[in-house]
Amino acid sequence: LEHQHKQLKIAYDRQTLLNDQSSLRFVKLQDELVQAQSRLKIVEQEFLLVKTQHTSNQLDIEKLSSQNRKHEKARLMHQSKLETVEKAKKISEMENEKIKEKMVNLERNIENYKSMLVQEKRQLKQKCHEHELLEKKLYQHQETIVGLQKMLSELDKEKQDLARKNNKLEDELNKQKQLKQTKCQDLALNQLKQQESCKSNEELT
Repeated sequence: LEHQHKQLKIAYDRQTLLNDQSSLRFVKLQDELVQAQSRLKIVEQEFLLVKTQHTSNQLDIEKLSSQNRKHEKARLMHQSKLETVEKAKKISEMENEKIKEKMVNLERNIENYKSMLVQEKRQLKQKCHEHELLEKKLYQHQETIVGLQKMLSELDKEKQDLARKNNKLEDELNKQKQLKQTKCQDLALNQLKQQESCKSNEELT
């Protein structure tokens, strides 16, 4: 749209230059017409003077009439040129009006496009804000995950310590069980020995 706007502006500038040139030509033609009219007045005065002198010289009258005809032809030519210039001026004015309408439409389109860009910019700002909030939440979640990982590592260490303590306690329990078994065996042997001694004592009695 900006490229079309620039092209239309260039065309508008060219058309204004052409209009200025045509207006200059029109002014020149008007000056020439004024000069021709002044000449025509001079010729008419001379014609009146010659007429007052009872047309003493017909050759001069014919020359003046031929000059008048030439001036009339020149005037007609200038008039036709003026008409063509006016037509060209009207055509250029119509083209300028069309270009102005196109410029107005382009400006409206540009304004609409600007409003659309503003809306998109607002939406992008909202999305950026939401993205920042999500990043903050993600950072918080990462921090909580890091904290949980630390807690898990600490729990693993505690678990390993508890496992070691349990192994030690199991070893001690096994040792105590073995000692208890040996003590029980010793007690059983002692009881057998006591029973045997009691029997022997009874037999002796």
